[in-house]
Amino acid sequence: MSSSNLARWPAIIGMLGVAIANLALLPLGFHIAAYLGVMAILAAGMALASAAALFTDDTNLVWALALAEGVLNAAGYLVTRLTGLPFAEPYSLRQWSQPATLAIALLGTAVAGLASWTLHTRRGRPCVSTPVTSALERERRGVSGVGRARQAPHVKFRQSRRGDDLGRRRRRPSDAHH
Repeated sequence: MSSSNLARWPAIIGMLGVAIANLALLPLGFHIAAYLGVMAILAAGMALASAAALFTDDTNLVWALALAEGVLNAAGYLVTRLTGLPFAEPYSLRQWSQPATLAIALLGTAVAGLASWTLHTRRGRPCVSTPVTSALERERRGVSGVGRARQAPHVKFRQSRRGDDLGRRRRRPSDAHH
């Protein structure tokens, strides 16, 4: 089982938790200042979009989105608690233990950790989500065909009439001058 399969469902659940926590903050956000309610709606929408993207696809781009979403949620909690928010300082400044915002920070950190781990374990390996169907694309990606060993792209082999490789290198026009 790959790292993305292990991390995918917890990341989806974490993003859904972030969305629910942001929706729980809607009444308080609109009570304090209208822009806080709008920010909670946007944050919930972004978390739902990130969860939907993780549910439908498993590419590095989607995991990068989950990483960005998690980091932004955790950093947003930290910045708003340290500096406060305009027109909302009594509610936001140094209120470290408010349950919904603490849940957003913890779930965002967890999702960022899962996404970082997934992207790190995939580093150096291409993530191919669609199968290779053409011979040209197989050659370009370095995927071996059915029943043939993978060959270095710069070495050309001559084939006999039976179809098997003779093991001799085909002369290229550039080799003729040597």
